[in-house]
Amino acid sequence: MEKFLETERTYLRFITFEDAERIRDLCNNEHIYKTLIGMPNPYTIEHANTFIEKVHKRVTEKDDIVLGIILKETNEFIGVMDLMRNLRHNNGEFGYWLGFDYWGKGIMTEVVKAFTEYCLKELKLHRLVIKAFTFNPASAKVAIKNGYEYEGCSKGDVLKDGKYYDTETYALINKDN
Repeated sequence: MEKFLETERTYLRFITFEDAERIRDLCNNEHIYKTLIGMPNPYTIEHANTFIEKVHKRVTEKDDIVLGIILKETNEFIGVMDLMRNLRHNNGEFGYWLGFDYWGKGIMTEVVKAFTEYCLKELKLHRLVIKAFTFNPASAKVAIKNGYEYEGCSKGDVLKDGKYYDTETYALINKDN
């Protein structure tokens, strides 16, 4: 599978149906479930295939970019990097997750850095946004380490499992665009 983008320890590529079992295995984790909006629990192979179908539709119909994160050392699928684009306003919002065994190793910071540079230099997006649950400071740290600035807290922004949660917004403006 062709590499879309490369970092020191990973490469990013488009997601295929061959990734379904690995996605299922990674997503069947309470830590992952807690930090993602709209993710079912337990996570079945049917959920993974539906996710991949939706990804393919988003990529072809909306100009979004959704990539699998592959660990170079083992060639394992370890997570997802996602850009929802708003072409009218020339901006985008990142979403991302890593399998729990890969947390705390700086991998996502590395991936977000490379993907941010791609979005600013190649896509020439004017504004990039990362949103994180307030109870997920690790996701916020990834944004801050990559130069994103805290813009504020949206109270009761997300409904998950019958409860409303606050989110924080971090943004980066392309000074060259």
